[in-house]
Amino acid sequence: MQVNKKLLQQHLTEVTGKVVTLKDITNIQNEVAKPDDSLQSVVASLKKIPGKLSDLHCSTVEVFTHEGILTGLLFQDRLMKSVYSSYPEVLLVDATYKLTNLRMPVYILMAIDGNGQGEIVMICLTALENECAITTMVQAFKCNNPSWERMKVVMSDKDFTERVVFRKEFPQAALHICLFHTMRSFHREVTTEKPSIRPGERDHVLELITKLTYAKSESEYDSLYQDLLQTRLSTVIDYYNSNWHSIRHEWVECFKGVHFTLGEMTNSRLEKVNG
Repeated sequence: MQVNKKLLQQHLTEVTGKVVTLKDITNIQNEVAKPDDSLQSVVASLKKIPGKLSDLHCSTVEVFTHEGILTGLLFQDRLMKSVYSSYPEVLLVDATYKLTNLRMPVYILMAIDGNGQGEIVMICLTALENECAITTMVQAFKCNNPSWERMKVVMSDKDFTERVVFRKEFPQAALHICLFHTMRSFHREVTTEKPSIRPGERDHVLELITKLTYAKSESEYDSLYQDLLQTRLSTVIDYYNSNWHSIRHEWVECFKGVHFTLGEMTNSRLEKVNG
């Protein structure tokens, strides 16, 4: 796997309390890079680290399969569990394809600690991104972290499959959509090509939608929504009503603000980790 060797060496030394050399890490990378570069070999390599991660300090390495086919890998060390146990209220979730060469998304879960710092609390690779695979991942997280019942908010992007699972598995938590992903979606979908509107109309609509996003009260949102309807741009209005209006409590700031969010509006902390 593609990682910074010195950072990995420092982390493993802190977790295991043992001396981990750069040669140890190189040997693991070489083994993972062999032709049988499967998740099984990755797990086997992890367990060869001095002291065996799966047995040290309550660390967890879980392998997921479906009908005999390997579908994922979950990792959580003692520190990750400890942080989440102490600070379970807000969970940030993001997925990236940039952290490994295994051609599968890496899900990173992050909590916010007592100093306002983001701390990674779980890492999971999954070969599938369907509801079953994500449910398996989330249920494994719940099994190893009973503090999930104290969770108040889960923040992610607008991926439909993820949100279906989060809503079912974390019924007590509010689902929030990252502000950055919200604005990016609007700028991608409201274009002069897709909804067939003129450049000036697009600029006006995006200005209205930005104001809707930052609405400070329900009455302000309702007023701005009426302004959007009065544009009579049916393609934009249909898109907005189909995708955003019914879930406004998940992305408009005045509605999100009623929940315990620790001031988090975006997943930017995770974006930095995911590169």
